[in-house]
Amino acid sequence: MGAGYLTHRSLVDLFETGKSGLVLKDVENVDKQDDGAARRVFHAVALEATTEVVDGVTVIREGFLGLFSYLFVFGTYRSN
Repeated sequence: MGAGYLTHRSLVDLFETGKSGLVLKDVENVDKQDDGAARRVFHAVALEATTEVVDGVTVIREGFLGLFSYLFVFGTYRSN
């Protein structure tokens, strides 16, 4: 992923933004069969939480390049 990386900590950091729509059980003591967690991770809100607006321009937050790339490429985003 170029200069980015993706680890479990990336998802924990995403949860800690408080803007991702993730809940604690999505990143801690994970149930591997939780379809709801998968929907929340691949939701447009989670992708948006990896970005911020700086001087009127939307940029990827520091440390989220790998996660942003992963979610952007593999996610399916709808407005609803």
